[in-house]
Amino acid sequence: MIRLEKIEDENGLDEVRKMFREYLEELNENLCFQSTEEELVSSEIKFYDILREKLGEKEAETFMQVLDETVQRKVDSAKSNLATKEDLHQTKIDLIKRVFAFWITLLLMIAGLYLKK
Repeated sequence: MIRLEKIEDENGLDEVRKMFREYLEELNENLCFQSTEEELVSSEIKFYDILREKLGEKEAETFMQVLDETVQRKVDSAKSNLATKEDLHQTKIDLIKRVFAFWITLLLMIAGLYLKK
């Protein structure tokens, strides 16, 4: 059952952003054409404004910098696990070589059995 709640503070908004990003990741599709990141960025600007009001400008900037650095580290870490076009190309070449070697071996085995008679 779906339950709707009014978000009263920034913690609730952060939780919504987190759930939304997890949902986008589960889709396994690129939705960049739908401007989802731009919408989240505008929310981050609102988040900064709220922090500035509650903590002060310097503390809000420091917090946002730490947050950006943390996010960037996580993105860089995730990127290092992804295959590049060169990786995929090399894998394709290796696969072709192995399949070719398999078929040559199979043909030699069949020829050996045929000549054995």
